[in-house]
Amino acid sequence: MSFKGVVFLLSLSVVLSSCASVAWTAGTEAQRNLENMGYSIRYSEKFGSWRDAGDAGVYRLIILHTEGSHSHSLAFLQWLKTEPTSKTPDFVFATVPIKEINYTGSFKLNAPKVAGVKGALGGIAEITGVNGLTLSPQTIRIQPVNVGQYSLTFLNGPTERYTSIAQQLEDAVSKLPAK
Repeated sequence: MSFKGVVFLLSLSVVLSSCASVAWTAGTEAQRNLENMGYSIRYSEKFGSWRDAGDAGVYRLIILHTEGSHSHSLAFLQWLKTEPTSKTPDFVFATVPIKEINYTGSFKLNAPKVAGVKGALGGIAEITGVNGLTLSPQTIRIQPVNVGQYSLTFLNGPTERYTSIAQQLEDAVSKLPAK
């Protein structure tokens, strides 16, 4: 990924982190900033719960989408802090980009399936979508670990079609002349 691409993704993270309000309203400055960058919020889903030192709250998975010739999705995981006397999240405690999705620029994601861990802290989000490189459906599981960290698992691997194309490309590149 180019330096400009990394700066762009960091800009998106800053915009998302600046969202103090959990409820997305059409007129928020953060949403206008995203729209000015060519993205819209496709999904915003809260799930599970976390606790770290004296802080606690819920997770939120945000999926952004852009249309056009390079249509793709980006995903971000947030830790929303809840004050002990309140049941609703009060502010964004941490935001991280889901690098395995965002840095490829090739996923078109659907609505996530999210779940808390019954009777315990934690949560799991599963996202399905189309991998733009393989053109195959992909299911991705994201599980928050610590504040600012997550575990990601691809639940299905490359298809035979992709494996065949990758092998053909590898064979062709290996036969390129040295000059």
